[in-house]
Amino acid sequence: MRVRIGAEGGRVPNSVLTEPLKSVLDKLQLLSSDGQPNNAAAMLFTKNEKGYYPQFTIQMATH
Repeated sequence: MRVRIGAEGGRVPNSVLTEPLKSVLDKLQLLSSDGQPNNAAAMLFTKNEKGYYPQFTIQMATH
């Protein structure tokens, strides 16, 4: 679902809509070497990041 939203928003190419999800995640480097979602994938796709990974924070730098 979020991949579709990304394609509709122009953030990822529409070709991701026809590719297998595992292939898309691999191209985005969101899978570990054993094919499991990595921490970056968990942060991007979790609905409650503080519940599972309290160490996750997002920081923005301004110029």
